[in-house]
Amino acid sequence: ALNPHVDLWHFTSDGRLNHVNNTVTRDYCFEYQYNEDLTERSDIVLRCPQKYFKLEPKNQSRLAIYSTFAGLSLFFLVLTFLVYCILPDFKNLHGKIVLMNIASIVCVMAFLLGMFNSKNNISLSLCTFIGYFGYFSHIAMFSWMTVMSVDLGWTFSRSETPRRSTDKSKLLLYSSVAWGLPALLTLTLAILQAS
Repeated sequence: ALNPHVDLWHFTSDGRLNHVNNTVTRDYCFEYQYNEDLTERSDIVLRCPQKYFKLEPKNQSRLAIYSTFAGLSLFFLVLTFLVYCILPDFKNLHGKIVLMNIASIVCVMAFLLGMFNSKNNISLSLCTFIGYFGYFSHIAMFSWMTVMSVDLGWTFSRSETPRRSTDKSKLLLYSSVAWGLPALLTLTLAILQAS
């Protein structure tokens, strides 16, 4: 634990710890310590050297299992995407919605695979980009799932078949909502973080 009265340290504006001899790092923990009767709280900063971040063998095998199943899921998602692209029966509005849903899930799976297997020493700009991509892809996935549910509900609630001329306008509306909302929220988040 770093002692604020002895050790010279401070936090930089981007959240890194500036310690002895201007060593800047993200390898630290920030905790609160309470007295015995829980009436007073003090800040404790724990400096954690890089060697303590190695995964235990148990966690390594769990990581391998997660990565294997995420990769398998990604493979079958891409295979399903190709089937929907090739077969002519799926080249309608519902098929295109499923394609967009698969594309958004593939983005999430790629993000998760990247996060499972990322190293601790990536640059701040790459880490920020990956965070924004993860946020965008998760919101897009939930948006496309909502669009698919709304479209299925709309289809089952109507007795007549939809005209072909309305499919393009519906897909345009669905795409602008399901891709536009995540883009707008991600842009808002970036502006808020920058300001």
